Amino acid sequence: MTVPVSVVIPAHNSELTIRRTLESVLHQTELPLEIIVVDDCSTDSTIEIVSELANEPNSLIRLKRLTSNVGPSQTRNSGWDEATSEFVAFLDSDDSWHPRKLEIQTKWMLEHPEHPISGHLTGSSFAYPIGETFPVRKFDLTDFLVRNRISTPTVMVRRSIPERFNSNSWYAEDYDLWLQILSRVKVLARIELPLTQLHKADYGEAGLSSHLYPMFRGEVQAVRNLYENRHIPRTTLLLAQLWMSIKYLRRLIVTRMRRPK
Repeated sequence: MTVPVSVVIPAHNSELTIRRTLESVLHQTELPLEIIVVDDCSTDSTIEIVSELANEPNSLIRLKRLTSNVGPSQTRNSGWDEATSEFVAFLDSDDSWHPRKLEIQTKWMLEHPEHPISGHLTGSSFAYPIGETFPVRKFDLTDFLVRNRISTPTVMVRRSIPERFNSNSWYAEDYDLWLQILSRVKVLARIELPLTQLHKADYGEAGLSSHLYPMFRGEVQAVRNLYENRHIPRTTLLLAQLWMSIKYLRRLIVTRMRRPK
C-alpha cells in the first residue's frame, strides 16, 4: 500500500547514516509515492550510496544534486519544490522512522483537512507497542514561543501551503517555519507517539545544533520576524527574547557538564 506523501531528505556528507535513514522509509507499512534525496554538495560517498539505492528496480528514490552548498533551508525547499504528492514529510539524513510513521500520520492528516501541518514525538528506540488510538495535543503560537514543540523529522505538511523554510537562515530555520505557519493557522497538532528516532541529542552534539550560539541567534531572529510582520506585540517580543536568553545559558551549562573531564 502507498500513501500520498513525498519524503524529502536533505543530505550533506552523510555516508555513515544515509542508508539507515533510507531503509527506515523503505520499510514503512505504507510506502510513500516518492523519496527525494537532495544532496548539498557532499564530498564523501553519500552520492554513491544514494545512487546505488535509486538505481534498483522500481526504486522510489530520486536524487537531486545541488551545485553549491546552500544549507538546510534551501536544500529542503528544493526537495519540496520537486515534490508531487499531496503531503510532504521531512526526514534528516541521520535519523530514522518507526515502520508505522507514514501510515499513522498520513491517516490523521487525511481525517483532519483543517490542519496544514502536524508533528509527533521522538524517542530513543522503537521497542514499544502502538495501539489504534492515541492522544493528539494542539499548540498555539504562545506555546511555541515558550519552546519548540516538534522536531523537523516528525513533520508532515500539505504541499500546497504558501510558507517555506527561510532561505537566509542556517540555524533554527525549522522553528522559524513553524512560527510562520502558526501566525496564520493558529493551531499546530502533535501526535503523542514517538515515531521518529533521533540519533543525537537535541543540542550540543554533532551537526548544526552543536553550534549553540548561532542556534540561539536563529531562534531570536525567528521571533523578531514575527514582530516585524506584526504578528506579536513588542512586549511579547521582549519577553520571548529574555526567556530564550535564559534557555541559552542553561544549554551552555548542561553542555559543559556533559564534557568528559
